[in-house]
Amino acid sequence: MCGIAGIRNFSADPVAPEALERLAASLAHRGPDDCGTWSAGAIGLAHRRLAVIDLSGSRQPMQSADGRWVIVFNGEIFNYRRLRHDLNYPFCTDGDTETILAGVATHGLAFVDRLAGQFAFALTDVGTGTVHLVRDRLGVLPLYYSLHRDRLVFGSEIKAVIEGMAQRPGVDLASLDAYLGARSVAAPHTLFREIRKLPAAHRAEINADGELRLTRYWSPPEQDPPQAWTATEAVDAVDRAVTTAVDDAMVADVPVGAYLSGGVDSSLIVSTAARLHPDRPLHTFAAGFGDPRDDELPWARRVSAHIGTRHHEVNIDAQDFDGLWPKLTWHRDAPLSQPADIAVFRLAQAAREIVTVVLSGEGGDELFAGYPKHAVARPAALLAAAPLRLRRPLARAVESRLPQQLARHRIALRVLAEADRAEQHRAWFAPFSSDERRRLLLDLPEGTLTAQASSDEAERSKPAPDVLDVTLHKAGGSSALLVGDTPYDVAAAGRLGMPCVAVLTGGFGRAGAGGGRGRAGHRDPGGPGGPGRRRVAGPALRRAAGRRGRPGLTAARGGVSR
Repeated sequence: MCGIAGIRNFSADPVAPEALERLAASLAHRGPDDCGTWSAGAIGLAHRRLAVIDLSGSRQPMQSADGRWVIVFNGEIFNYRRLRHDLNYPFCTDGDTETILAGVATHGLAFVDRLAGQFAFALTDVGTGTVHLVRDRLGVLPLYYSLHRDRLVFGSEIKAVIEGMAQRPGVDLASLDAYLGARSVAAPHTLFREIRKLPAAHRAEINADGELRLTRYWSPPEQDPPQAWTATEAVDAVDRAVTTAVDDAMVADVPVGAYLSGGVDSSLIVSTAARLHPDRPLHTFAAGFGDPRDDELPWARRVSAHIGTRHHEVNIDAQDFDGLWPKLTWHRDAPLSQPADIAVFRLAQAAREIVTVVLSGEGGDELFAGYPKHAVARPAALLAAAPLRLRRPLARAVESRLPQQLARHRIALRVLAEADRAEQHRAWFAPFSSDERRRLLLDLPEGTLTAQASSDEAERSKPAPDVLDVTLHKAGGSSALLVGDTPYDVAAAGRLGMPCVAVLTGGFGRAGAGGGRGRAGHRDPGGPGGPGRRRVAGPALRRAAGRRGRPGLTAARGGVSR
């Protein structure tokens, strides 16, 4: 996990060195090993490095041999060694960063299509003054930007973008509504009106006049028709894909470990890693909550003992939640969306004392129907066919009478109370139902949310009031947001001795609340103070399954800052 940032002025004003230093300082937690800046007139780049490959070389920003291209890069290219072999280029380093430079210098931006891994980078064409922003196929690593008439600012985190903006951005009310309903905001939007998130598998080209052109360079393959695969073929394809992806994700010049819950996905990854590299000591990390009803530690211990890993455990308690809420809110540039964020951070802290990179399984439940909602999908669809005027009051009445021990049943009833399939799908994990969101946002001027949801880009760029205090929960005048009030989250908080409704405090702006280091490991690999996650096994499964048009598991890996 590294940090990248930059400024492109659309006037003749040069980028001030101190402005680049401020951008780099805002991302110091992402790269403790090195810091660098580069500028040429109206263009400036900044980089913070966490060294994972080519530890003594590959300083950034890095310029191509012919001087035309300059890059700042965050991530890792899994197939960079194979790509280097086919490039006729005077390499000066042994890392993957220069492989991107060499490929673009030789083949142009189409070379991006050949990259396998997780990455976000910016390329500057010194000759034309054009800036290119690129994000990996599945959007594992983040890249944000703000484009105004006089300036482009971009960075790995929103806080870096804010640091380079002339004015503090306003809250995007439509995105706030989406966040309360889905725990995240889909690209290209963010919680801030003037800041965008580059979509996955896209390149953004911003020329010297400030004109932006977005290009999708990859799309998931089409789904195969039913019965195209036999069960044996499918199992063999997944086995080959997971094996290749784990092997790719373990390419590093630093120690690599793995998160281990004892579930199918993490156990499969750990066993594959141990089988592929029996000569390497494999450290595994598991979290417990001190409640035998939900504690996964016994399962993780059994898997560790069977495989022979060096196992480490972290116990999470109520003090962790109370002390880390503000700190992780600052690192996430958004309110924490679920209690598991705290556990991920504490795991990352423990892992960072031993390893620099960890493997983590992502996407298994989504692709292989591992959630309870999948088991009840068909009966739920039948019940949802009943008229809304009948099922909504009935579902709410039954939900209100069910005990907390039947949390999943209560969630299913919340799903049935929603009006359409989109809201029903969202409700399985939604902190707030559609009706609750409407009531929660009553303090907004009438029609604000609807108007903003339908506004175009020009309208969205206008300043908006800071509505966090007035639209949500007021707590002693400080900005507070009620999150995690689904039955599952309330139960989890109660078992940890927390209030039944978790109140998240914290704000947005240039200064960090709590002054912590790192970034919460959620979508972006790399929790603050701990190893970033390499989510397996996307690239390999895409390659293996792509021949038959199958989508693959998500893959990622990341570095860790201390």
